Amino acid sequence: MRRRNWPLLILALAIALSATAPAGHADAASSLMIKVANPYSNPALRDIRKRLGAHQNVSSAELRLLADHGDSLAAFALAERLASSGEAAVRGEAAYYYAVAALNGRAYAIKPLTTILATPGVSYKSGQLSFIETALLRQAHAGSPDAILALVSLYQLGRPFGARPDDAEALLKSNRLNRFDSSEALQLAVNIAASGTPDAVELALMRYYLLVASRSQEPGTRAAAQNLLRAYSDLRP
Repeated sequence: MRRRNWPLLILALAIALSATAPAGHADAASSLMIKVANPYSNPALRDIRKRLGAHQNVSSAELRLLADHGDSLAAFALAERLASSGEAAVRGEAAYYYAVAALNGRAYAIKPLTTILATPGVSYKSGQLSFIETALLRQAHAGSPDAILALVSLYQLGRPFGARPDDAEALLKSNRLNRFDSSEALQLAVNIAASGTPDAVELALMRYYLLVASRSQEPGTRAAAQNLLRAYSDLRP
C-alpha cells in the first residue's frame, strides 16, 4: 500500500459525525489537565497571557503553566517550541500540547499533531495517548475535517493507536450525508483524483465524497460524480 503523504493528508473534509467519542475516553481529555474556574483571575497567569498575546518573551515554564490550565494559545506555542527543538525525547510531549490546543479550538494544531503521531518510535507518558485520541474524537464529532482525516489515516496506518481499519471505515460511514454540500464534496473528490494515484485512505475518502455528490439535486454535479465513480471502478458501491 503506497504511503505518499500518508499521515499528512490535508484535504478539507466538512463532516459532522453522529457518533460520540467512546465512553472509555469520556474523562481522558480532562484528567491530565489542571482545572480552575477562571485561570485569568490569577494575576501571574493573566500577565503571562498578556505577554503571550503581545508576542513578548514568555519562557517555556510559563507557557507550560498556562497551557496546563487549558490555555490553547499557550499550549500551541509550547508544542511548537518543543517540536522545533529537534529533540526526539520531547516529541510525545509536543503531541500532547498540540492536542490540548486542538481540544480547545485551535484546529490548526491537528496537522502537526498528526505528523508526530504518525512518526515511529515516539514515546508518550502514561495517559497522553488516551488524551490525544479523545481530543481528536471530540473535534471529529464537532465536524473538524482535519480531525476526521487524522483519525482515519492513523487508524489505517496502525500508529500510534493500533491498526483499526474498521474504526476508520466507521468514521466515514457514520456521517450525515445531508449535512455535506454536494458540490463541495465533488470538488474534494476531484482534488484527490488530480493529486496522482490515490492511496487506500484517499480512495476511501474519494468514494465517500463521490457518493455524497451522486445524490445531489443538481444534475451537473450528480452526473459528474457518477462519471467519476465509473472512471474509478474500484470505488463503486
